[in-house]
Amino acid sequence: MQTQRNGRIVEYINNLRVHVMESGYCRLGSEWNRKDVCSPYTRLYFIYAGEGAVLWDGRRLPLRPGFCYLIPAGLSFEYTCGGFLDQLYFHVNAYAADGCDLLSRLTGCRELPVPGGELADLLAHYMSENLAGAFGLQAALQRAIARFVGSARTGEDALEIHSAFLRRLYPLVQQTLSSRTTQKMLADAMAMSQSALAKRFKAETGVTLGRYIDNLLLEKARQLLVTTADPIGEIAERLGFCDQFYFSRYFRQRQHETPSQYRKRLRVWIEGTAE
Repeated sequence: MQTQRNGRIVEYINNLRVHVMESGYCRLGSEWNRKDVCSPYTRLYFIYAGEGAVLWDGRRLPLRPGFCYLIPAGLSFEYTCGGFLDQLYFHVNAYAADGCDLLSRLTGCRELPVPGGELADLLAHYMSENLAGAFGLQAALQRAIARFVGSARTGEDALEIHSAFLRRLYPLVQQTLSSRTTQKMLADAMAMSQSALAKRFKAETGVTLGRYIDNLLLEKARQLLVTTADPIGEIAERLGFCDQFYFSRYFRQRQHETPSQYRKRLRVWIEGTAE
């Protein structure tokens, strides 16, 4: 008997995590009209009835029944509805072993038809309250994401077996992630010199270790500000900052707005049925 094994794809599956941050089924009206939207998560819109539109970079994409739309994390866009729009939406992040969001690599808003019957099944799974429904919904979301990734012909460069060095370092960074995470701390845990650690990480990934840590920390800060109602001071403490002032300065330097401004702007699109 001959057995073919694809260790590459199995390792990737075992390290791939799709996290749903927010979701809902709603009928939207003319109040669904926002400009300058940019989120730390990817949006999936499944359209059931009505019509709307998303606009970005001088382009306009109508939202039509029977289609699914993907708006990648980090894209600046606007949305509008002139009459009504029935949609099931999900805010998702898809993480690989390095803790980075794969879907943010996609560019522009994307549209794909939903095969017959899948829209009804998706809504039934979403409204269910059992394990079978949860598995069905998970499979449907992953299937939709797979179609978008496949149509965009992206992600192949990320599908790689990491070295033993990176397989050990990535979880260590994510488990200890805070403003106090230092390269020396990681080097000590890896039983390496700081210079050797930094040099090897840059050689294997193409980015500096400091930049990688900072990107993860900023992403974590954005998510906590949007998905929790925790006071900003508590978020600052959780992320390892000595006080709220230093956290606000750190965030403003990178995001060009204060944590409170960012939270207020993003929460407008989450609370109620404003999605």
